Amino acid sequence: MNKDLDIPSLYQETIESLKKGHRVQHQFTDEQFQILKDFWEENSDDKSKTQQVLCLLDFSQTTSHLFSKIIEKSFKEENDEETIVFILNVFRKHEVERSQKTGNRIHGDLLMALKELLLRSKGEALEWTLRTIEELGHQSIFFKNEILSKKPSWFSCYNEHNKASRQIIELLERRWKEPF
Repeated sequence: MNKDLDIPSLYQETIESLKKGHRVQHQFTDEQFQILKDFWEENSDDKSKTQQVLCLLDFSQTTSHLFSKIIEKSFKEENDEETIVFILNVFRKHEVERSQKTGNRIHGDLLMALKELLLRSKGEALEWTLRTIEELGHQSIFFKNEILSKKPSWFSCYNEHNKASRQIIELLERRWKEPF
């Protein structure tokens, strides 16, 4: 990949490779991560272009801290359920995985934005928000009260996303009972 990143073309190549069953792992340089970040910020109102960037970031072999602020902003502002799920995947890749590798906690501003997202999420977005929080390990306790308030009733578990959300919450409840 050269410095000048053609995001739409690379996105199409990525989708075609995935459709063929190939494993896709992009190696982005710091300069290319900056290009991706700028493209995301410039096109945050365009669902299609935003999802192109999110797809490429999700299939990145390396991670970058550059996306913290735009992820935080997106957690607060994005309303499209499908895009929220993609943003959560990028958060998991570029914040949670990086945090686990370095041993550093995720920044409080990002956690607060994730909490805001949790409180307004429903359906599939709620399920994936809970899955993401579950991956935070001990930091998941930060969300305990909000998570418990979102626990779906038994009767709502006929919906697959509500059922999965309830199962994730029950897993977290068991984890929280264990000593740290």
